[in-house]
Amino acid sequence: MMTFIKSKSFGLGLVAFVYISAIIMSYWLYLLIDFTTPVWELLIIDLSATLYVYLWSCIWRNASLYDPYWSVAPLLLGLFWLDQSYSSISQIPIKIWFIYGIIVLWGIRLTWNWMRWFTGLDYEDWRYRAFREKTGKWFFLVNLFAIQVFPTVIVFLGSLSMSYSLSTINSSNITIFDIVGFIVAFGAILIESMADRQLHVFVKGRTDRNQIMNKGLWGRSRHPNYLGEVSFWWGLYFFSLGADISSWWVLIGPIAITVLFLTYSIPAMDKYQLSKKEQYKIYMSHTPAFIPRIFRRNK
Repeated sequence: MMTFIKSKSFGLGLVAFVYISAIIMSYWLYLLIDFTTPVWELLIIDLSATLYVYLWSCIWRNASLYDPYWSVAPLLLGLFWLDQSYSSISQIPIKIWFIYGIIVLWGIRLTWNWMRWFTGLDYEDWRYRAFREKTGKWFFLVNLFAIQVFPTVIVFLGSLSMSYSLSTINSSNITIFDIVGFIVAFGAILIESMADRQLHVFVKGRTDRNQIMNKGLWGRSRHPNYLGEVSFWWGLYFFSLGADISSWWVLIGPIAITVLFLTYSIPAMDKYQLSKKEQYKIYMSHTPAFIPRIFRRNK
């Protein structure tokens, strides 16, 4: 394998090029197409950008080129709704900037965490490698629909809350829903940050790859990072209620994301860890998967 494939700087440079060019293409589509219903216009742009990233992942035979999409796309979707709702930046109320700021903070933090683990184009998520081994010549379809299009649709549904929370409807009024949304969303970012930091320190300092992270937040929940991620999307939902109570229907977004993590992400990760570490079964027996235990059991 060529040296530059293992170069982190080259890999990050390629990812940056792919996403910057995807953004340029998306903006061109934004100027070109004009649907009566902005949601459909946005969905087409979103799926087109996903297809573009997919083509690059096929060229480099690395499905993980898609990984940053989860945290980058919502920032751009938010800009779309701001542009749809306001004719100039000066018209955007402080409350709206505050809500979008929370979204940007989440996106930057999650993208940065991905960058810390990314080692180069030789890195590909273990789940994608497993799919590649199982599906063989049909992996290109699994990569397109299961690894890339499906998550894009899930994130799109979760981001529908922004169509209300970043709109002009009651935009300057702070409601109880906004307060709850801030507590949930910001608290979620803190949980994810703490969990990722604790895991990063553990992995860097462990002397045995069979060691299990069971300290800090990881001693109270097996997947505190997933708890934080799911909670963030519920925070966005409360922001939408703060803009317009009739936005309850976008509940489909956080529900879809919650179901994804509870029915696939958590079981898949637990199964993977069980296959690698004998002691993980013991860890599972006294540590809840998702909702953290307030008081730890004596071991």
